[in-house]
Amino acid sequence: MAAAPIHPLKPAKRTKKLISATGRPEGRPPHRPTDTNRKIVLCAIGLGATEEDTAREIGIDPKTLRKYYADDIDNAQSRFATKLRIRMGVKALGGDKTMMIFLAKTRLGFTVPYGGSDADNDGDAPAQHFTLTIKGGLPSD
Repeated sequence: MAAAPIHPLKPAKRTKKLISATGRPEGRPPHRPTDTNRKIVLCAIGLGATEEDTAREIGIDPKTLRKYYADDIDNAQSRFATKLRIRMGVKALGGDKTMMIFLAKTRLGFTVPYGGSDADNDGDAPAQHFTLTIKGGLPSD
């Protein structure tokens, strides 16, 4: 079968995709997950970003994100929270007084009276007073 003649004033149509040795058009190369991209997924999804926003940040389609990072997406919030708790604990045990007070209030339920009153929550119950003492092997101030 003869090829269609090419009009001399019109350029020949060219396809944007290259033809591989197999005779099929080549698309984009397959995505290869990297450690950097995994950290981006962990932080973004762990902090509540959508999959669409996270995929856009990495530069891939949301379907590709779900295909290659499914485990990371499923476990991102719990892994992020765990890593954050560990770092907070290390800071508190390392002598960071602000972190000690924060953890004592938020994780251990300690309260501090405000305004010089011995009552907390409109006079319902007296506030708990506390002193934090950490001994052994910690850096001094």
